[in-house]
Amino acid sequence: MKIVVADDEQWVRLGLISMIQEMETAWEVAGEAKDGEELVELTSAIQPEAAIVDIRMPGLNGIEAIRKARLLSPLTRWIILTGYSDFEYARQALQMGVSDYLLKPVNPEELEKVVTHISQGNRLVIQQLNQQFENQLFSLLHGMVSLESANGLLRNGVFTGGMVLIDTSGSPADYAELQTRWLQGGRQVVQQNIVYGVHLALLPLPGGELVWVGVRDPHNSESERCLQRLEAEILSSVKQLRSEVTALTVAETGEAAGFSEFQQRLKRLQERAYLRVAADGLDRRWTLQELEDLERSDGSLVLKAAKLALQLQQEFKNGLYMKYQTTLQELERFLTRAAADERRGIEVYLRKVFPDITRSDASGRSTGLTERLRLLGEDLLAVGQVAEPPDVVKQVLAYIERNYMNNIGISQIAGELNMTQSYLSTLFHKRTGTTFIKHLTQVRILKAKELLTKTNLQVGQVAEEVGYYSTRHFTKLFTEIVGIYPSDFKKSQSSR
Repeated sequence: MKIVVADDEQWVRLGLISMIQEMETAWEVAGEAKDGEELVELTSAIQPEAAIVDIRMPGLNGIEAIRKARLLSPLTRWIILTGYSDFEYARQALQMGVSDYLLKPVNPEELEKVVTHISQGNRLVIQQLNQQFENQLFSLLHGMVSLESANGLLRNGVFTGGMVLIDTSGSPADYAELQTRWLQGGRQVVQQNIVYGVHLALLPLPGGELVWVGVRDPHNSESERCLQRLEAEILSSVKQLRSEVTALTVAETGEAAGFSEFQQRLKRLQERAYLRVAADGLDRRWTLQELEDLERSDGSLVLKAAKLALQLQQEFKNGLYMKYQTTLQELERFLTRAAADERRGIEVYLRKVFPDITRSDASGRSTGLTERLRLLGEDLLAVGQVAEPPDVVKQVLAYIERNYMNNIGISQIAGELNMTQSYLSTLFHKRTGTTFIKHLTQVRILKAKELLTKTNLQVGQVAEEVGYYSTRHFTKLFTEIVGIYPSDFKKSQSSR
C-alpha cells in the first residue's frame, strides 16, 4: 500500500520515511511533499492509500491541502502531524474526517500503531467497494438496473474478463456444487488480494455460465499489473477443480473500454463458447479473437453439429427423452455428412461427457457411436422421463417465497431439482414471462415496501430483512423499480 509524507522540514520527512521503511508492514513510501500545493499534486497523481500531513506548512497549510486533495483522491486516509499548541487546527481536521493524528516528535511505536489501524480500515473499505461492484455488475448483467445508474468506473473503466466452462458427466447437483465451490474460493482470493483502483467480480450468468469480470482505473498505471495478478490467481484456483470434471475450458474477452463494449464482447463469447467442442478445444484457454477466427474457418456442418452435441448432453441430464432422440437424429445426419477430421472433436467431446458409452460398447450391444447414444436414451426412457414436470415452476416460486431473505440463486435450486441451471432458467422464463432474478427482485422489493409501510425499521434494516447486505445496492434497485428512494417512500406512507 502506498503512503505519502508532507512536511516543510526535510529532516521530519526523512525521519518519517525511515521509520515507515523499518516497519514490518506492507506500506511503501510513494512520494514526499514540502508544501500543500505539492501534496495536492502528489495525491492526485499517485492516489495513495494514506498520507501523513503536517498541519502547519507555508502557503497552503495542511488543512486546506487536505480539503483540496481529498476531492482528487477520495479513498486516501489522512493522518495529521500536530504539536501541542495546534489544538484548534487539529479540531478542524478531525471535523473534516481525518482518520488519525500524530504528535511531534513522532514516536515509532505510535506511528506503527496508527498506520496499522489505517491499513485495516482501508482493507475493509476496498472489500466493501468490491462487493458493491459485484452487486451492481450482477444487476446489470441480469437486466435489473440500467447502465445510466452505474458509477463512473463501470461506465469508463478498462474491463477484462471471461468465462469458465465446466463440462462434466456428473449430475446437475454435482455441477451446482462445483460452481458454488469455485465462486466461494475465488471470492475469498479476491477479498484477500484486492487493491485500490481495481475491482474483480465472480458470478454466474442467467444461462448458468461462470464468468469473472475485472475493471481498472485507466488513469492508474499500477492497477493494470494488480488486475493481471488477481486474474492469474483466480484462474489458478480453477485448476483445483480439474480432477473432478470432464473438462475445464477458459475463454477470455480481451480488454474493453467501458462496460457497454465489455458486455458486447461477453455476449459474442457466450455465442461462440460451443466452438470448443468443434475444434477439440477442451481444457485450454481461448481468446474471443481465436474463437471468431475458428468460426470463420470451420464449415457450417461441424459448427451445427457442435451445438447439437452440447444440446444433446443437456437434454440427457434433464431427462428429456423425446427431445434427446430428436436431437440425436439431427446430430447423426450432420456427422454423417461431415469429414472424418471435422467429426473428431465432436466425437471426443461425446465420449467424455457420456462415459456410459464405453460400458455399452463393452457389452457388445453396438459398435457405432450414435447407436450407443441411442441405447443410452432408451435406458433413460426405461428409468422414467422427468421432462418438464408441471409443478417445477411452482416449486421454484414457492422456494423464493420461503427464502427470498437469504442468499439464493437458481443454480442451487436447479441442483436440488436435479436439473441444469440453463434448462430451469429457460423453463422458468417460458412459464412466467420473466427471469428468476427479476422475479426474486420483485418479491424482495414488494416485501420491502410492506416493511417500510408497516414497521419502524430503518432503510438499512429493511434491506437486510429482504436479503440485501448493501444498503446502497438495495436503494439503487428500489429506486429503479418503485421510482423513488425507499426513505421517501417510507415518509409518503407515514404521512397518510
